[in-house]
Amino acid sequence: MADIEGSLNIDINGNSFFQEDYILLLEFAIAISAWLGKIEKGIFQDFVYETMDYSEGEIIEFNPQNDKTWVVTSIWGKGNIATNLCIQDIIIAVKDFLADFQKDIYDKFSISLKNFIN
Repeated sequence: MADIEGSLNIDINGNSFFQEDYILLLEFAIAISAWLGKIEKGIFQDFVYETMDYSEGEIIEFNPQNDKTWVVTSIWGKGNIATNLCIQDIIIAVKDFLADFQKDIYDKFSISLKNFIN
């Protein structure tokens, strides 16, 4: 998982929320894909991304505030601020990221993200 790294940029409402040039993208994709799978089954739980590269805590978190609004935070985020988002917006962004990432790793390495997901 440590072999596939790259840039991860998260923009919220046109503003840069998170930007990291060297993040373990495959590790992140596996974690966020597992979270999305649970959300799609109606299991609404926090998303917490921790990496093997950094042991000081969670890098990105999504936490439900109520039925529709989630708080998005990151200790590496620009200004370390929390942002409230609709869960549907998060789901759409996650699906877009996973589709783009799948295409990129297939084009570059001829591998499928599905090979790493249970």
